[in-house]
Amino acid sequence: LQIVSVDSVHLSEDSFFLLPNEKKSLNIVFDATNLDAGIYVGSMIVAGSAEQEIIPLIFEVESEDVFFDANIDIPPVYTEIEQGTKLAYQIKIFDLTSGGGLQEGIGTQTVDVDYRVSSLDGEILITQQEQLVVDKQSQVTNTVTFPADVEVGTYVLSAVVKYKNSAAVSSQTFQIKQKSSQQQTDFFD
Repeated sequence: LQIVSVDSVHLSEDSFFLLPNEKKSLNIVFDATNLDAGIYVGSMIVAGSAEQEIIPLIFEVESEDVFFDANIDIPPVYTEIEQGTKLAYQIKIFDLTSGGGLQEGIGTQTVDVDYRVSSLDGEILITQQEQLVVDKQSQVTNTVTFPADVEVGTYVLSAVVKYKNSAAVSSQTFQIKQKSSQQQTDFFD
């Protein structure tokens, strides 16, 4: 067993032997003690004598006080895209202090949103930033285009929403597959 690119995650054991049909439980410790608010992406590699499995590892750390929360959503049609195409996603941001009734919330505020696309080995491929105005709730749709030579694999889209000393996080995985070799013919040429 091996943890890749997330130093604050530790396993109770890094190797053991299993016979057919045997099971084993492990403890995985996520330690946010010395981490800033944000999203830490890596993977856990589980290797046997004949095969290997790579498991995404996404460690989301929020600030102690959270005034806004976020939900990043990739529509199902975009959870598997081809190299060189666009990924569309939505982010919804909620004022956690507006609970209806007598609670009016913080009111109209500007928040900073940092987006990242990371590979499972922790490499950051793309970063984007924007400021959004939120009054109880806000929703935005964005796109990001990948180059034709981006590696095939699993990636993580993440967002960190910052307001004063508050940081909320959200993430979702998606797949990039090899570009189809089919060529389309334009019958009107």
